[in-house]
Order: sequence, then structure tokens, then C-alpha cells
Amino acid sequence: MLIYKCVECLRENRHSTSSLFDRERFKILKMKKNTLIFISLLGALALPSVVFGQTIQILINNVINNVVWPIAIGIIVVLWIITGILFLTALGDPSKVTTAKHSLFASLAGTIIIVLAGSVIVMIRNALGV
Repeated sequence: MLIYKCVECLRENRHSTSSLFDRERFKILKMKKNTLIFISLLGALALPSVVFGQTIQILINNVINNVVWPIAIGIIVVLWIITGILFLTALGDPSKVTTAKHSLFASLAGTIIIVLAGSVIVMIRNALGV
């Protein structure tokens, strides 16, 4: 409500002392907007842990296991399918075979990165005793 009032004062260009006070208040609100957004996002992230009694560790584990891994595995599967299609459609054309080989190396590198990322997470958990 206060923000709408400040915006209306700025649009009307009133020069009374009350509108100047409202303009200063609007400037302060505008400066703190990024801070308020950040705090709101932190609150939204912390809300499930407060409601369900979860710790941040459990929340992060749930996000990794239920969001990050399915997306990563889906991307890897799509990369391998695209690589297979590129090899099938190359039909011996040297430029298409080269493109398919580049896709093969990209798919292989992506798979290795995903596997290593999972291994690093497990090694860090074991090192910290979590």
C-alpha cells in the first residue's frame, strides 16, 4: 500500500512537504528492494524446513536427489540419443561423421562429468562424516 502511495505521489509531481517526504520514503524502499527480495527468497527456501522440521542438510539432499539428478540424467540420455541419430544419418559423409564424432565426445564428456560430480558428493559426505 505504501509503495502504491509513493508511486502516485511521484506521478502527480506534487511539491508539498508531505509528497517530498513520500518521495524520500519511496527512494529508501527502492534501495532496499533487492535486499527484501533476497530475504524473501531465503524465507521461501527455509519455509519447508521449518514446516516439516527438516534441516538444511536434508533439504539439500532432497533437492539434489529429486531435482538435480533426474535433470542431469535426462540431459545425458538426450545427448546420447542425438549422437546416435547423427551417426545413423551420416551415411559415410565425412563432414557429418566428424560432427557425429564431436557429439560423441561431448556426450562422453558430459557423462563423465555427471558421474564424477556424484562421486565428489559422496566423497565429501564421507569425509565430513555426514
